[in-house]
Amino acid sequence: MATANFGLNNIVRGKIHARLAFSCHLFALLIFAFPASGATTITLEAESGSVTAPMAVGTGPIASGGAFVQAPQGAGTNTNDATFGGPGQVSYSINIPQSGTYALWGRTIAPNSGSDSFYVTSGSTLVREWFVPLSTTWQWNKVKNISLPAGVFSLQFRQREDGAQLDQILLSDNLTINPNNGNFPPSVNAGPDQLVTLPNSVNLDGTVSDDGLPNPPATVTTTWMKFSGPGTVSFGNANAVDTTAGFSVAGTYVLRLMASDSALSANDDVTITINPGSGGPAPDFTIVAMPDTQFYSRDLSPIFSAQTQWIVNNKALMNIVYVAHLGDCVENGNSFTSEWDHANAAMSLIENPNTTGLLHGMPYGIAVGNHDQTPGGKPAGNSTQLYNTYFGESRFLGKTYYGGHFGANNDNHFSLFSASGMDFIVIYLEFDPAANPTVLAWADNLLKTHVDRRAIIVSHYLTEAGNPAPFGVQGQRIYDMLKGNGNLFLMLAGHRPEEGRRTDIFNGNTVHTLMSDYQARANGGDGWLRILEFSPANNQIRVRTYSPWLNQFETDADSEFTLSYDMTPNANLAPVTTAGPDQTIILPAAANLNGTVTDDGLPDPPMALAPQWSKVSGPGTVTFGDANALDTTASFSVVGSYALRLTTDDGEKASSDDVAITVNSASANAITLEAESGVLTAPMVLRSDFYGASGGQYVEVPNGTGNNTNDATFGGPGQVRYSINIPQSGSYALWARTTALNGGND
Repeated sequence: MATANFGLNNIVRGKIHARLAFSCHLFALLIFAFPASGATTITLEAESGSVTAPMAVGTGPIASGGAFVQAPQGAGTNTNDATFGGPGQVSYSINIPQSGTYALWGRTIAPNSGSDSFYVTSGSTLVREWFVPLSTTWQWNKVKNISLPAGVFSLQFRQREDGAQLDQILLSDNLTINPNNGNFPPSVNAGPDQLVTLPNSVNLDGTVSDDGLPNPPATVTTTWMKFSGPGTVSFGNANAVDTTAGFSVAGTYVLRLMASDSALSANDDVTITINPGSGGPAPDFTIVAMPDTQFYSRDLSPIFSAQTQWIVNNKALMNIVYVAHLGDCVENGNSFTSEWDHANAAMSLIENPNTTGLLHGMPYGIAVGNHDQTPGGKPAGNSTQLYNTYFGESRFLGKTYYGGHFGANNDNHFSLFSASGMDFIVIYLEFDPAANPTVLAWADNLLKTHVDRRAIIVSHYLTEAGNPAPFGVQGQRIYDMLKGNGNLFLMLAGHRPEEGRRTDIFNGNTVHTLMSDYQARANGGDGWLRILEFSPANNQIRVRTYSPWLNQFETDADSEFTLSYDMTPNANLAPVTTAGPDQTIILPAAANLNGTVTDDGLPDPPMALAPQWSKVSGPGTVTFGDANALDTTASFSVVGSYALRLTTDDGEKASSDDVAITVNSASANAITLEAESGVLTAPMVLRSDFYGASGGQYVEVPNGTGNNTNDATFGGPGQVRYSINIPQSGSYALWARTTALNGGND
């Protein structure tokens, strides 16, 4: 990671964020300080952003850090003001420490009048159509002054004319600054992140360069220090750029290399993960779950910020490593930006690098609840416009813990983080009564891709209240789709007032599902949080419920309990099993099954993997060519829909995956109609753009139009009517594809 503090005689303070592209490096992070201003000034290398083709990183010896960004000559010119140019762009997420007016500058080369412009945007807002002076050498040019709130600023330089080059960008609340003049601070790189096992020390390999100013003294002093971590750090020589560091206990440490030229200073951080040796267990750590905050946002209540401030205040004491918001961040979806502004202010507290000691703040994610959508419960189209404006990809892109998202927005996304020598993946699934199978397949693939990470699912509505709590429709489908992954151990949810939990075991793997939601209590929830304390030494997760607003714990059996979970280092992972693609066959043909399995080789000595095919569901009997072979055949006695399961076992742990086989008859007459192709009578209506709906449309009786259970009239006037031509007489099976949200809508 890269972090920079800067100052002149300790009067200029701040912390700089730099976002790293997947294939780029942060060569230099420069900070300017001027005695008269005490200004906050942020300078980033252009190539440190996220680059989208045809924008590309170029190299050159006179560029800062040896690299720059451009739309290469021949990539084309796009002066479409409606789209702000072509697809090429370089994007940054910049932490603004305090609100104010900032001067935005760029260091550019414009070789000719056909290569002298960019579109500069912030998300969907145009900052400026920026024409830069012609120059064949690098020079700083001002974009404009721009008013910015505190928090994360999303900035893009977009392709307008090919050949225009960008080397660095600068933001400063000193509006008189001219970066073409003055002393530059040292350029500092603390080296790559490292992972070691106790009692080993690490070799720190830093680099520092400087411009030789001021002169005198024309020298640079350097110092290593511990920025954060659970134990003490002993440096071989804290004033040497290249040195060693020893650690007293296992955990995650951030070490800082500082450099000063006597007037200006800069620094860079490196993360060192220390795994426990055979002599002792890893330290405890904490994950905090934030249940529904919708009423805090609606009422602009200070409780929301009290929760996140408490998390920051207790980060070190409780070793809080991750925060999961369980959904319903706001009450009214796309209706009021004031609610999202309130949520943004609260969540920004855990992103602040100055108070958290982390370059990208504390790792976290926010699930999409039904109240975060408009209309609620409809995950389609633009239903999460404001969620994605405030907590979309641009907010998280470049943060080391952000893994990515499904589809075109951030509604379904995932995080990656590590704690006490263990690696985790947290997958967020949007509120969706239909449980979009494509999204679930994406989540299943993530669990298989990251089989070496312990997996947590966060989705707004998984269960009802109680113990054992019954699954909701979406929760059941999520569990059924993902339960075959042996790395899945925990699912978290809100939505239903009060508390619920359940424990499920499949193929020997235990999954705990916890639900907590306190919105029905006083003050919209009284600030209750769910605290999950992981204790590797005891292989336990201690669950507690605490309110920073009331400063008290809730200690009944539903609010305070302990779960068993194996956190043994280098624990055996279940095999990764894939049953192959779904198939459709016509009798009397058999299905060719092509299963695959990978494993970590544990236990040691390894056991032979034992695959087993079985029938999960279907109307007839299934005969396998060899039920113990990964690649085999399956024959079916009658037509219908079948689910077949491939299970593999390494002697200690097992995993499975299902494949759907549709078996048709060669002579069958099958007629399939889209529901919307019929003739509708009100109040029956047609809906569009619903996840998973065939053809993108479906038919429903809207909520609020009333129930009619009169058997004499076969219900109310609403209907959809079809005229279907039957080719020959006989018995026909009539099926319908439906969604029923609850017992009053089925």
